[in-house]
Amino acid sequence: MTCHRPTTGTLLGATALVIALASATGGAAEAAKLIPGKLIKPNSITGKQVKDGSLTADDLVPGTIPAGTAGPAGPAGTAGPAGPQGPAGDPASAIKGYHVVSTSSAAVANNERMDAVAVCPRGERALGGGAEWWAGGESTIGASKPMTAYYNEDGVMAGMSWPTAYADMWSAYGTNHSGYAEKLRVYVICVPGPAQ
Repeated sequence: MTCHRPTTGTLLGATALVIALASATGGAAEAAKLIPGKLIKPNSITGKQVKDGSLTADDLVPGTIPAGTAGPAGPAGTAGPAGPQGPAGDPASAIKGYHVVSTSSAAVANNERMDAVAVCPRGERALGGGAEWWAGGESTIGASKPMTAYYNEDGVMAGMSWPTAYADMWSAYGTNHSGYAEKLRVYVICVPGPAQ
């Protein structure tokens, strides 16, 4: 008996017949049972051989179907409940012991200069300060700055120097142009601080 090798046309015809039968009797699942994958050449089945609507995204290589445009934003959710009331703060907690010390000079004759200082209690530090003439007018303040006091062995203030990290006083000078005797007042803001 002589065996003839099937021609390409015969194989294609048989394949088409099997696909047609598979479609009529259960689709791709049945075709998988009837046609071994080794008989199908890569890229030999095109869109023409696939039934419309028979494939899902899971059957395709990721990225085959492009992502659609983003939909509109959804409505805002309802507001959540208010949180619990926090504990009351201490108004003086940031700067405990804050107080102001002021001094006034003796009366200064018109067109005369006066220097004056306001000193924090020993062991306190200066946060700021300032100066003014009682009556104001055209009298001037020539300088207003922090300074550091120094004390003798008996704890008595013996002088002052340019401010260090422990400035504890405020110094100012000015000239009286009011036309009459006037006083210069100096202020210093003090808080407890490390001793010098």
